[in-house]
Amino acid sequence: MRLLAVQLVAGDAMAWGPSASIAWGLPVRRIPALPVVSRMPARGATAGAVVKRSAHLPTAPRRNAGLLVPPMAVAAVEVASASGVSDALITVDATLRRGVPWAELRDVAVARPAHLGRSRALLAVEWADPGSESWLESLSRGRMIERGMPVPLCNVVLRRGYRVARVDNLWPECGVVGECDGKRKYDADDAKEVIWREKRRHEWIEEIGFEVARWGMAEVARDGAAMEARFRRAVVLQQGAAFTWPGGVRAELPLIDGVIPPPRVVGEVVRLQDLGYPFSFVDTYGYPVDPRTLAV
Repeated sequence: MRLLAVQLVAGDAMAWGPSASIAWGLPVRRIPALPVVSRMPARGATAGAVVKRSAHLPTAPRRNAGLLVPPMAVAAVEVASASGVSDALITVDATLRRGVPWAELRDVAVARPAHLGRSRALLAVEWADPGSESWLESLSRGRMIERGMPVPLCNVVLRRGYRVARVDNLWPECGVVGECDGKRKYDADDAKEVIWREKRRHEWIEEIGFEVARWGMAEVARDGAAMEARFRRAVVLQQGAAFTWPGGVRAELPLIDGVIPPPRVVGEVVRLQDLGYPFSFVDTYGYPVDPRTLAV
């Protein structure tokens, strides 16, 4: 609403930075106190906004929900260029999930001037994954990258027979499942039923041979150390048990309609297949998709 008010007064004020991402409906880690806009230097003052001045419009503006905004990819890269990777992935993952091609994000990041955060933007684009279904999952994966942890595959379906479980994170060679849950998941009228189903699901995942590490916002908000400790504990248990991939268990990565996985994710699935792991991408009908056909 504040951004709309600014644009009603200053018609050339294009949403910029986090304000542009918010105008597109993308999540951001921190909401600015005032709308951020981009305007030409010759324009007058803009009350109620933070103004980024440029001799040239930084990109061709467009309209979304009545607001003047840059393209979605530009909005996401602008946030990534000014953020650490954990905060940046919150926005960039969601942008991929909305159908913006990974190659478009990469091209926008590559074209960015080096002194305006190009390296930060490229790092976020490199590790982006549309498989993250929530901002907390994206923040968690960013903390893993910052701490030098192995980076998991996101939202993998484990299948044995007719039983399936979709897990937030999977480290297939470690035998560890990561579950990242916020309080809202259990804040419902049927909370007891949700907790019971989650308990039974957790038990089944362990029964088929995986260790489960669980965390929430408290474990990743500051630096992710508590999350890493839980992951390392699960790895030690699997090493002691001499983990090998359990027989009869398949792992599937469901494709999102209109979204092509980034090259890093495709390459990881190809690598696991070459090592003999029963991994595959599957379409919306559950049919396997050859990862080598997924071109960016």
